This record gives sequence, C-alpha cells and structure tokens, in this order.
Amino acid sequence: MFQLKGQLLAITMASTMFLSVSNVSAGEHAHFAAFFNNMTQKGFSFPDVVRGDQIEQDMGKLGGELMIFAHSAGIKNGDVWTLQNDTLREMNGELQDFGMDCKLSLKVTPFKVAGVCSVFMSGGGAERTKQLIKPIVIQDEVVWYKVFEDKHNGLAGYFMRETAADFNH
Repeated sequence: MFQLKGQLLAITMASTMFLSVSNVSAGEHAHFAAFFNNMTQKGFSFPDVVRGDQIEQDMGKLGGELMIFAHSAGIKNGDVWTLQNDTLREMNGELQDFGMDCKLSLKVTPFKVAGVCSVFMSGGGAERTKQLIKPIVIQDEVVWYKVFEDKHNGLAGYFMRETAADFNH
C-alpha cells in the first residue's frame, strides 16, 4: 500500500515537472553593467562596444572596475527596469553618497533601451549627475553597448541583450 502511494507520488511529481519544463520558451533578456575608472591604467578610456559575455574581465584588463551588474529575463515591450547600487556613509560628520540609480525603458520590437541614471559620487569634489540614455537600438546580441559615460566622475554604463530560455514570466 505504502509502495503504491510512493509510486503515485513520484509519477505525479514527474508529470508536474514535465509540464513546468514544457512552459519554457525563448525570450528577451536584458543586462546592464556600470564601471568606474579605477585609475590604475594610464590613458584609460571606456570602449564604445565590448563583444562577448566576459565584460567584467575585459573591462578589468583595461582598468575599469565593476560598480553594478544586473540581469532581467522575460523582458516585455514597455517594461521599465529600475536598478540601484548606492552606499551611504558618514565621513567626518557628513553623510557621503556613492553609487547610482537607473530607470531604463525597454522595447523589444525593435529592441531599444532609453532612460536616465543618477550618479552619486559625493566627496572629493564630485557631485550628483544625471546621465540621459537616449533611445538606442540594440541590434546585435551578446554585444555590450556603452549607453552613457560620465567623464566627470569616471563612470560608464553598458547594455546587452540576448535571446535565451524564459520560464513564462
């Protein structure tokens, strides 16, 4: 009796897993990464395009250090993606703010990204800046496109898209 119940439970679980996996389909994925110039490489400049999926290692070789990385699966037309990496700290009795806050608007036909990033780099004479990301068509997959550069604070933001498995988000 217990063996039969166990077999029925196993069959039910396997059927449920099969049905769940069958809902997998190809969908649009969005990736965003921002880097700052770590000042270790002389003559550093942010490239306009980085090919492939090893952007952190590639930028590190050039002298860029990762500030934020984000990935979102199942992008739908009109999605708004919000990203934030912000550190508040007290220094010498004053509140200092280091990081960024981005709001990205995404379209999938054709694939476009637009938005704005607020950059916070208080201390050392730097201040908050707004980086406008004008609508840019992202044609090629697994290619990182520079979507903004803040030369004053030594930061740049990159965007990449790819088609990969979605689980019907």
